[in-house]
Amino acid sequence: MLHTWTTAELLIIPATMLPVLLLIRCRKAWAQVGVCMGVPLLLVAGAMWAGAWYETVCAWAAPILGGISMLLVVPALCWSRLGRCCVPPVPGTARYPQGKVLVLAPHQDDELLLAGGILEDLVQASEVHIIFSTNGDYTRKRPLPRERKGLRMQEAYRAMQEFGIPAERVRFMGFGNEWQPERSGKPGERYLHLYHAAPDAVQHSFSGESETWGTAAAPCIRAGLAYTRRNFVELLRGELARLRPDTIICVDYDVHADHRALSLLFEEALAAEMKADAGYAPFVLKTFAYSCCWNSPRDFYCENLLSTPRPMPGDEMSEVPAYRWSERLRVPVSRGCVSRVLPGNLLYEAYMQHESQAVPMEGVKERMINGDKVYWWRPTGNVLLQAQVEAESGDAAALHDFHLYGAADITNPDELPTAAGWFPPAGKARAHFTLAAPTRLAQLRLYAVGGTGSCIEKLRLTLSNGVQKKLGPLPANGSALVVATDCEEAVSGFTLELLATTGPRPGLAEVEAYATPPCPLWQVVKLQDADGHFLYDYTTPRSGELRFSLYTWPDAAAGAHRVCLVQRDDVRELCPGADGLYHLHLPPGEEAELHVYTREGALADAARVCNPPRLCRLGHKLLRKLDKRMRGATPRSLYHYYAYTLSQLF
Repeated sequence: MLHTWTTAELLIIPATMLPVLLLIRCRKAWAQVGVCMGVPLLLVAGAMWAGAWYETVCAWAAPILGGISMLLVVPALCWSRLGRCCVPPVPGTARYPQGKVLVLAPHQDDELLLAGGILEDLVQASEVHIIFSTNGDYTRKRPLPRERKGLRMQEAYRAMQEFGIPAERVRFMGFGNEWQPERSGKPGERYLHLYHAAPDAVQHSFSGESETWGTAAAPCIRAGLAYTRRNFVELLRGELARLRPDTIICVDYDVHADHRALSLLFEEALAAEMKADAGYAPFVLKTFAYSCCWNSPRDFYCENLLSTPRPMPGDEMSEVPAYRWSERLRVPVSRGCVSRVLPGNLLYEAYMQHESQAVPMEGVKERMINGDKVYWWRPTGNVLLQAQVEAESGDAAALHDFHLYGAADITNPDELPTAAGWFPPAGKARAHFTLAAPTRLAQLRLYAVGGTGSCIEKLRLTLSNGVQKKLGPLPANGSALVVATDCEEAVSGFTLELLATTGPRPGLAEVEAYATPPCPLWQVVKLQDADGHFLYDYTTPRSGELRFSLYTWPDAAAGAHRVCLVQRDDVRELCPGADGLYHLHLPPGEEAELHVYTREGALADAARVCNPPRLCRLGHKLLRKLDKRMRGATPRSLYHYYAYTLSQLF
């Protein structure tokens, strides 16, 4: 006999679909978990209300499923609270000076790879601005209207709102995301990137645009500007002149061509601005979005938050040999980026706003949340930017253009940046620098073109007052040879002469001269364990033994701080042992705080250290494992995966 469906039973079907719709639209991860756990309770309630032929089954199942659902819903709604770490607060103003900070990113979501871990602290101390060079409009589908291609720009607004950065400080240059191939018809020809185009040659982006554009919801800085190399540099330089940021964080020479183009064109725009204004010398930091973040190991769910690992063997960075890993600046991440689970983590919540890029990118979120952000400092204030340079041969302008490297083809990911520099032939290796005004030079920095297999063994420096110095060899990887001139009087210029070289193509990438040695604007102080991982909410081994030290950048600031142990209102100063490390023992169940103070008594850093009992350790371990499983296959990630797959087909 067929069952006759009642109106009440038919209503159960749309009622059970409601949670699915909520899962698709809700943005907070804790809300997704709450809805998932509430589905059994909703089904039981609907079945009890509908009654009908399965009334007897529901009478037994309702109490059991209802009780289980209530036990699951309560922790689900406060999932982020369960995974929160107890990190002692340190004001952002204690770590960063007041002023303006500019983050330059090529694509929407790159801003989180470049500075997402420190934005919370930066916003407390500084006025933070974000500029994207492209609209992120890369698509292989048929031509789309701009409102649909501009979706990533609106996502950037929402991501930055998580850090409290208003929309008026998030700006878009409006250039294309990758470029169309050349139409010359040559077989095997690579596409011509905007970076390599003639200054006024109009290029077409991969999505078919030829001028800067924005949308009504996300306008660009200047719409209708032709896609030319000159316009890109002038637009970027105009923003530097308008904002005059004290600190600039920019992407470096990544494997992606758009990243490389922004890195090199930014240096070109900044050099032009500093040449026009000798008093402007911002604090410039550069980093790699891929090797230092995107391609990091999936190590988020460790017992303690780990620092960014070395991306390759050896001390030299593979993208730019002039950078040494040992010379990197390590910056501690903010409290909101330290947690045991992803929901509630500020960096995770911000990345979830980039819905079009979460396809499915749960593993990326595990990689990008590290215990530190790493940068390389590019000193500014070089007086040679205003100097006149003459050389017997070669491109003398390359000696004072702020470029440490350049490439003949930025679209080739395997090509090292060894194309830019001064490459004089033998016998004509002399360059003369005439300063804009007589200046006492305290320090020179000489950079060879690294990665060419060549080396500059000996140079002769001749100051205008007749003082001579023989220098060398220059580091073959292209890092700086720092030279103290030991000259107490002002000079009008100097001459550099290459005396001995080895290899097929020796060259100088850059020459810098400073009236006073460059001093970084940021000074970083952070507690770290014996393995170099920063301390936040740190769980000791079961033995309770902890060896730790103080990371300082620059190194000269190491002796200007005091480390104190705060436990049960008892404060005592700690002293390092004979091995240079601090030693601490915590019995099981004990916890304490470590505070670092400056000579003036200001708090510079703080961390919590605990030796939890075994039951507590087990609870935290299960919490991390459960969250890892849920993040790996959430309904929302599946929705994004299938939505993205279908969008590529139609």
